[in-house]
Amino acid sequence: MMQDPLTKDKHFPDRFRPYSGEAYDSRRLRGIEEARPWNLTDVILSVLRPTDRVLDIGAGTAAKLVALSQRAREIVALEPNEDMRMTAKRNLAAKGVSNIQVIPGEAAKLPFPDGEFDVVTSMVAPYEVAEIFRVLKPGGIAIVERVGDRDKWSIKVAFGEDADGPRGYMSHLAEGELALRCRAEFEAQFGNVDARNGFWTTYYPT
Repeated sequence: MMQDPLTKDKHFPDRFRPYSGEAYDSRRLRGIEEARPWNLTDVILSVLRPTDRVLDIGAGTAAKLVALSQRAREIVALEPNEDMRMTAKRNLAAKGVSNIQVIPGEAAKLPFPDGEFDVVTSMVAPYEVAEIFRVLKPGGIAIVERVGDRDKWSIKVAFGEDADGPRGYMSHLAEGELALRCRAEFEAQFGNVDARNGFWTTYYPT
C-alpha cells in the first residue's frame, strides 16, 4: 500500500517551516477563496455541546478555534511547532479567550489517557486514526479535514517529477482515491463514517 502522503511525506516539515507563526494565516499563503461547499466551523458547531471537552490536533495559530470556544466547555489545542504555539497564545490572549489550552504534542502519539475527549478535530493537519479513537470517549465524534487529491492539480502536473517522485503533493493519486482511503481508515475504527469531497477556487494576489 502506498504511504499516506500527508503524514509520510519526508519533505513536509521543511517545506512549510518558513510559513509558521504569523505568516501562516496571511493572504499571501492562503489566497482569496470563493465560497466553499460547506463551512467546517458550522459543521463542528452543529455537534458541540456546552459540556464537551474538545481536542484539536495540529491547531496552528488557533484562529479556527475561537468560534468553537464559545460552544464548548474546554478546547485543548495540540501543536508541535513552537512558533505556532506562541502565535496561538498571543491570538487567544488578544481575543480574551480563556477556555483554550495550547500545548505541545504529536499526532502519532497523543499525550492523553484513553477516553479523554468528547470531540476530536483535525483541520488540514496530520493525524492518526487509531490515536483519535483511543482518546475519544465512547460515542465520541471525530471531524477531520484534509487537502484533497486534486488540490492545485494543474500546477502539479506542469512541474512533473524529480528524483524523489511527483513534485506535487498527492499528485500521484487517482481522483477521489484520498477520500476512499480516509473512509476506509475511519471505518476500521468507527461505526458511522461520512466522507465527502468539495471543490472551490482560490486566487493568489502574487
